[in-house]
Amino acid sequence: MDLRKKWITKEEEKMIIRTYRLHNREIVPWGDPRDHQYEILPIRRTGKDRAAIISIRTEFNPEKPFEEKSRIIVSHSDSFGKVTFRDIWDRDSSGKLYWRFRNPVNVPISDREEIDNLEFTIEQLAEKVDFWEKKYRHLYNTMMETKPAGRPPHPEKLDEQAAKVKELLNQGLGEKEITEQLQISRATFYRMKKRI
Repeated sequence: MDLRKKWITKEEEKMIIRTYRLHNREIVPWGDPRDHQYEILPIRRTGKDRAAIISIRTEFNPEKPFEEKSRIIVSHSDSFGKVTFRDIWDRDSSGKLYWRFRNPVNVPISDREEIDNLEFTIEQLAEKVDFWEKKYRHLYNTMMETKPAGRPPHPEKLDEQAAKVKELLNQGLGEKEITEQLQISRATFYRMKKRI
């Protein structure tokens, strides 16, 4: 029984290879087409006469050996045949392939259920964050739009007070005497002086 059509199509395979190549005809089929292996030509051209291989295979799930929507593992090996890393491709809810994560060779490929649980938890947390942001957005906006406290100063009263300060300055009084006599703060005295 040929299961190739069940886990990958020719178009999907071409799409995966296109994501890895930098130039046209840099990655070419290698060996039996049923093995889904590709050679990276620039490595052979370095003079070592050894092939660096990209292998595409489906993840074997012993519980569901004929599962259609299983992950696809793309192994990359160097010119010595040693696998350097594996890329994990998964399918979304519509069955479209997308790159999921890169897995170092010395780390076992993470368990699908654990990853799904973590992603579900992340989605739940994102929903909670959205909920709380919407609920308390008005508080955040209120804090950002602070308004000055108290009544706005009346221009006529300010001019009147500035005239008094000017009169006392003309009499030769200093800052301390004027603030005591008019019962104003130093800041108000300097504001009135600036207004004169």
